[in-house]
Amino acid sequence: MADDKVPPHDPMRDVYFFIGFLVLVVILWYASGGPGRANIQGAFIGGPSWSDTSGVPQDPTFQTGSVAPPGQVQY
Repeated sequence: MADDKVPPHDPMRDVYFFIGFLVLVVILWYASGGPGRANIQGAFIGGPSWSDTSGVPQDPTFQTGSVAPPGQVQY
């Protein structure tokens, strides 16, 4: 009975399994078309309301940097 011990678990074996699985997924993704198949045209309903196509903020509160202090709390 004393000889029926379970061998110790090696945590690096789990790491190697995970990395191997990740490599397999990337290979399958690349073989099926990969980055050439990604089409994100029309993925968004519209752009952010605070920027135009150049990415520059259009809201004047972003450009001036002025922020009003919070009002006094009444108890």
